[in-house]
Amino acid sequence: MTVSATDADDPNTENSDIRYSIISQDPPEPKPNMFAINPITGVIRVNAEGLDFSKHSKYVLKIQAADMQGNGLTSTEDAVIFVINSKDVTKPSSPGIWEISPICFPENDRGPFPKHLAQIKSNHDKQSKVVYSITGNGADQPPVGLFTVDKDSGFLSVTRPLDRETNHEYVLHVHRGGINEQPTQITISVIDQNDNKPVFTQDPFRGSVPNASKPGFEFMTISATDADDPKTENANIRYSIISQDPALPQLDMFEINAISGEIQVKTDGLDREKYPEYTLEIQAADMQGNGLQSRGKAVITVTV
Repeated sequence: MTVSATDADDPNTENSDIRYSIISQDPPEPKPNMFAINPITGVIRVNAEGLDFSKHSKYVLKIQAADMQGNGLTSTEDAVIFVINSKDVTKPSSPGIWEISPICFPENDRGPFPKHLAQIKSNHDKQSKVVYSITGNGADQPPVGLFTVDKDSGFLSVTRPLDRETNHEYVLHVHRGGINEQPTQITISVIDQNDNKPVFTQDPFRGSVPNASKPGFEFMTISATDADDPKTENANIRYSIISQDPALPQLDMFEINAISGEIQVKTDGLDREKYPEYTLEIQAADMQGNGLQSRGKAVITVTV
């Protein structure tokens, strides 16, 4: 299995360079180090012999993710591993075909490359020579060479950083030369990183509000988009007003709904003869307002 974490800091610095480690294992039997984790990819593997379904059918690992290459801020979470009875393992539908779980790999990984993703093994490799190869987007199709496989060992590797906004998923087919087997499909999902700022759909936005409008009157809406994964906090935008010009008759003549972007009158005092136009500096920030930011303008005309 693979664990993953994201970090909202600058992806081009060590502030978001994450390393993974196993803090504890429950139960600690038969050995306290039954599992090991790749500190860079988060791939968990069996590290010692002794897994016994009849004695310990479940393990809980306390996993730590730390930035600054493992020396910075930390978070912990549990990884639950079930040990299944070998009799319950689903056998391949055809001899030698083994399903490989989807692989998750973060975008913008800094390497070093090539980086191992998984090892593909045929259950015929002890009886005859097996030569591994891959086809599909990222292999023999554009972008060619993004993924490679060692023909002898079956180690599948990525050769350079991935970009989720370019392609969020790759589907490869593994071929085993030398034996009569059907290809096995592997799906590689690209984990989103917060590497895109919100972008306003207009700049400036223009709206109008009637003279002497009362507090609570909604008259315009601003909006922004974010190219990051819409299912994550990386694209969860919040809006705010940074400044108002002129700052009269009150500093806060308007307020904005942080989620919807609707702007409404907050304070009495709109007077077209004195202040016919306002310019608001507005901000859109992802990570629920705590992430990457963009600023723009909203020009408001006070009408009769």
